Amino acid sequence: MKIGTIPLKNPLILAPMCDVTNLPFRLLCREYGAAMTFSQMVSAEALIRENEASLRLAHSIPSEHPYGIQLEGNCPASLRKAVFMLEAKADLFDLNAGCPADHVNKQGCGAELLKDPDLLLKCVRAMVSATRKPVTVKMRRVAAREKKSTIDLAKKLEKTGIAALAIHPRTQRQTYDVPADLSLITDIKQSLHIPVIGNGDLLTPESVKIMLKQTSCDCVMIARGAIGNPFFFQQVSTYLSSGKLLPSQTIKERLIDYMRYTDLAKKHLLQKDRSLKEYLIQFTKRVDGGKRVRIALGKINDEQRLLDGVNDFLRHDGQDGKDTFAQGPARQPQPQA
Repeated sequence: MKIGTIPLKNPLILAPMCDVTNLPFRLLCREYGAAMTFSQMVSAEALIRENEASLRLAHSIPSEHPYGIQLEGNCPASLRKAVFMLEAKADLFDLNAGCPADHVNKQGCGAELLKDPDLLLKCVRAMVSATRKPVTVKMRRVAAREKKSTIDLAKKLEKTGIAALAIHPRTQRQTYDVPADLSLITDIKQSLHIPVIGNGDLLTPESVKIMLKQTSCDCVMIARGAIGNPFFFQQVSTYLSSGKLLPSQTIKERLIDYMRYTDLAKKHLLQKDRSLKEYLIQFTKRVDGGKRVRIALGKINDEQRLLDGVNDFLRHDGQDGKDTFAQGPARQPQPQA
């Protein structure tokens, strides 16, 4: 499997996600089997102004490759400049035409671009013209009641020279209550000659296999299933190769991964990108015992005391039948001077 000239060892891609896919989290996902990772969405306008925070979002290290940078914007000239600026930092570039967040859509970006296909195509052409590296687009379904408009736009995008298309089969306004329509991914795959990447409702290893088999898409882009759970990539990879379902992680195993995340954040000087407490919340969701950890440590705002509490749990929880957090956190925060 290749995207342009980039070979992938398996069909599992980590989706770009704001406030989730920073460098340390991406590195954990790679260790667990993700074939490719993407940055968080980065504003092209902020990049060309050399905004420090935006440049940091795009940062990677050699061991992470293949790695893609996802850009957000609606100005062809700015997108061209941003790609040119970052060409040495990524293996490919993606244009976000799928984000449904209001603060992004109000700027005419993300899924809002689908309402102006001509502008979207100009943006994509500008990116393709700025680099010899592959350019991809991540888009959503255009209309809820029919598929033709989405398929037609996908065909036009292919003609711009993109190397692959990622499709989330919900519209801009549809919520998770609406199941992902796999038939749309199937129809787009049958209509294009470039690789198609499926996305949406990939929350279990079984759901990944179903999407790959039912739609014949070339790859899947995993989002919610991996939030706070990099191990999900190993579960999926094992299931696809052997049919074996690995058991979900215990709370201890999840917290060990969390501490590895904090070590990577410190190593790469990214611990302040988002508070370690917020990432602890992510790592303790959807795992047995996670709620009691959040309750026990949720009032601790000092990061070192938070990490001390997690370490105390890892050292003592469950020994001799005792629960470290049964009566509250292992280490109570001390009054500030």
